[in-house]
Amino acid sequence: MNESVSIRPGAAIEDVKQIENIVKDIEECLSVLNNVIEKNIPENLETDWSVALKESWTKAYNESIQGVMREMTLSASNLQMAIDRAIEYSKAEN
Repeated sequence: MNESVSIRPGAAIEDVKQIENIVKDIEECLSVLNNVIEKNIPENLETDWSVALKESWTKAYNESIQGVMREMTLSASNLQMAIDRAIEYSKAEN
């Protein structure tokens, strides 16, 4: 059985760049948010709610969010490797 895979390298590489840019933008925004929370709670805003918010945010930011960002970056890297290997394979077939 002869099955082939067809990719458009330019489009696929652009997808990788878009993923990387999106992750970078999200990371930057979350870092800004984290800095604002760290700077202002409890120094400028100390209520039961704000302290609970900071505790929840810090736990989520340190335990989940950063890991998800790494996973998305890894997905972009894996896609790039798949593109590179498909191109190499295609060249070897010709």
